[in-house]
Amino acid sequence: MAVGVCGQAVSASLETIETVCQLELPILSRLHMLQGLFRNRNCPVHNLRILPTDLPSTMKVRHLLSTAFALSVSAAALAQTEPPGFVQFVPDQIRWSPSPSIPKGGQVAVLYGDPRKAAPYITRVKLPADYRIEPHTHPEERVYTVISGTFYIGFGEKFDASALKAFPAGSAFVVPANASHFHWMRSGEAVVQISGLGPSGIEYVDHSDDPRQ
Repeated sequence: MAVGVCGQAVSASLETIETVCQLELPILSRLHMLQGLFRNRNCPVHNLRILPTDLPSTMKVRHLLSTAFALSVSAAALAQTEPPGFVQFVPDQIRWSPSPSIPKGGQVAVLYGDPRKAAPYITRVKLPADYRIEPHTHPEERVYTVISGTFYIGFGEKFDASALKAFPAGSAFVVPANASHFHWMRSGEAVVQISGLGPSGIEYVDHSDDPRQ
């Protein structure tokens, strides 16, 4: 079928496609309408053969088919749903709050799970400059990843500044379960991410250092 032979039918079909593409409807709804139109074998677009004299119509067909293709790609992207259990978080979604188990000034954010339960968890801890946490232990093995600043940790049952190890942003280290350690943010604020398998907890070597007392 040539546009010159059956121009009215083709023009009507093209106008229908154009109307569908411009509707104020969700992408998936418009795509379904286009699919219904193209499934109709009586639609002249199925048998469309463009003549050289029909350049304006050719350009219109290309534009409309490009629009329909763009709708198809967008709809496919929307149809790709995340698998069950997928979790994500971005910086502006992190909610910081004080923790009663560390000295005043430190802040904690739970990103994933519940550290009190027997399951994986991810938390972040933000400690200001010159902040100290006296020797303490945790019942579980912990993986630390330094997000920003320089994070300091030392091991032993007594605080010893000379034993502190400095870990700049991007560093990672593992603290074994029940290993006594302490912190001092001697060069500025630092943020560290902690992941492990709960239940988690904290016990101070000297109970008088426990802010919960």
